[in-house]
Amino acid sequence: MKIRTIKRVVSEYYDIDLDNRCRKVRYSLPRKITVYLCKALTDKSYSQIGQYISNEHHTSLMYGNNKIKKAIKGKFWDDKRIQKDVKKIKRILEKL
Repeated sequence: MKIRTIKRVVSEYYDIDLDNRCRKVRYSLPRKITVYLCKALTDKSYSQIGQYISNEHHTSLMYGNNKIKKAIKGKFWDDKRIQKDVKKIKRILEKL
């Protein structure tokens, strides 16, 4: 799986531009989900992923990835929505 493909699918799913560096949840959550999926579905490092996602620093990507991991485990208030979105996006990616 390529980072570009994951980024495109997440971008289309949320109907946003993932290169937008806005810190609003509308943009930051999809970026975090993209990082989570990139780490789960590729063998790329955080630095390599950051080159494709808003040129983010690898420590920011690690933080975002950990937030999504915790949400998937049910540790945040809107984790059900995050869990549902991640499952749907994974299904879309599996069909490609």
